Amino acid sequence: FPWLGPLLKNKTLILKNIADNKGEMKELVRGLKETLNPQMCRGFVDSFLVRKQTLEESGNMNSHYHTENLIQTVANLFAAGTDTTGTTLRWGLLLMAKYPDIQGKG
Repeated sequence: FPWLGPLLKNKTLILKNIADNKGEMKELVRGLKETLNPQMCRGFVDSFLVRKQTLEESGNMNSHYHTENLIQTVANLFAAGTDTTGTTLRWGLLLMAKYPDIQGKG
């Protein structure tokens, strides 16, 4: 979407933040990959890595289970969690402001 460039005043800062975020995700995945135990999955990333490893061992190199897809999926999950947490906090503060009498009962 190159047409968005002029609309973004801090394009350089935004691109730097995106690159930093991707770097953090790569570091997270690298750390989890180093301590991977296929017999004991700790979560989504472990399950993804075990599936990727299984497919590679069977010779299937043409799958959606690759590192870039994993990093993007983890970034999407972080973004989704951030958005829902922010929305929940916003609504909580709104309701506390609207009903201050309820706060006194607690």
